Amino acid sequence: MARRGVLPAGILWSIVLLSFAAGLVLLSSVGSVLILLAALLAMLAPLRPDPRAFWPLAVGVLVFLGGYTVTAPVNCREGAVAFVDGGQVPSRFCDSVVGIDYERIGDEDPSPLPAFAASLGGGILVAALLRLVWPRRRPVEPVEPIEDLEDPEP
Repeated sequence: MARRGVLPAGILWSIVLLSFAAGLVLLSSVGSVLILLAALLAMLAPLRPDPRAFWPLAVGVLVFLGGYTVTAPVNCREGAVAFVDGGQVPSRFCDSVVGIDYERIGDEDPSPLPAFAASLGGGILVAALLRLVWPRRRPVEPVEPIEDLEDPEP
């Protein structure tokens, strides 16, 4: 019988394999995120028997990946030409899924580093908070047997 809160090994490895396979199929869009999810869950597999260690880290990984997916610059396009030191330099504009606008002067796309840092910080914060509030397993104290109680005679 499985302990409460423990993810069965078969389900964990099924999620890892399905995430990896879907990542390979969808490599041109969200595949890299799914492959990273599979790798991180595989690294968390040894912690699976301890729910207090496994679940905060697993949720932290999901928060990091979800946060990065919605805040990273995507949908990049050429913008207006900027004049820098007497020369013309093109601008690049990118949006994120949640509507954050990124801009970079030059031919390169804006850096995803701010989205990465914010998502990593959010994932670490969520994992730390869950670890603090996750209930600890209390040792079961042995119960002393109840002695036969006789009815007191009036």
